[in-house]
Amino acid sequence: MTMDSVDVTVGEKLAGAWRQHPVLLRGAAQDLLGSQRSYEWFDELLARSSDVAGVDIHRRAGEVTFIEQASRGDDELAARAAAVARIAGVPTAWCDVIRTYVKSGIGSHFDHSDNLVIQQQGVKSWRLSPPDSLSKDTMVARYRGDEGVGGAEIDSSAVIEYDLEPGDVMYIPLMWIHEGVGQTDDSLSISIVCPVVTAYTAVMTGVAAALRQIDALHRPLEPVASWMEDGARERAEQRLALVTGKVLEKLTESSSKEYMAQVQRQRYLT
Repeated sequence: MTMDSVDVTVGEKLAGAWRQHPVLLRGAAQDLLGSQRSYEWFDELLARSSDVAGVDIHRRAGEVTFIEQASRGDDELAARAAAVARIAGVPTAWCDVIRTYVKSGIGSHFDHSDNLVIQQQGVKSWRLSPPDSLSKDTMVARYRGDEGVGGAEIDSSAVIEYDLEPGDVMYIPLMWIHEGVGQTDDSLSISIVCPVVTAYTAVMTGVAAALRQIDALHRPLEPVASWMEDGARERAEQRLALVTGKVLEKLTESSSKEYMAQVQRQRYLT
């Protein structure tokens, strides 16, 4: 299966493909990143990222280095990711950066995010297949962020193949299985990651904001210490149960519901 690229703006092209199918945009990297990054730039980014909070660096010695959340250590990448987030209508986005040193990759997997892969140096071959082969339980576990979930084999009966050259951009929809392998000894690519917003995420954001407004939750609870008698322990448990019940009642009031809706609109719907 192959899909044609079309010379239109990135936003226009993604509008028809978002969450539907992959897209290859030849030469569109300039629109997303402004300039082409070099291997020297990567080495500098790697050196300064080691001490940046929230940045994770994964290595297979001599094969591949993957900088997760690299935009935390690079203001320009952070600004580019924020611009894509606004276009895509998601609250946040970030950049991952990957460099291969031999003809290798990070393996076949699927993500609970929409990804824009921007080839910077070298050539990388990609194979993708739709999430039809994934079970509902597997996808729910991935959305939930369970550890150890994400690896999957490409469905060879429905595979899409692209070769990305410097300056090319590829859109990978949410949950599509994919694998990229460098076809040159060195390759460098940047991914703009748009994490999914699940109903759980949106609901809990509103609930947490409403809970923060309830005065009863900002009072200290007695510790259930080892020296407490059984009666004291029981009273502490009863008080906690009583507060919990009152809080749940408060959340069902119209004022709390409207506050939660307002928070959700501001964060996810505007």
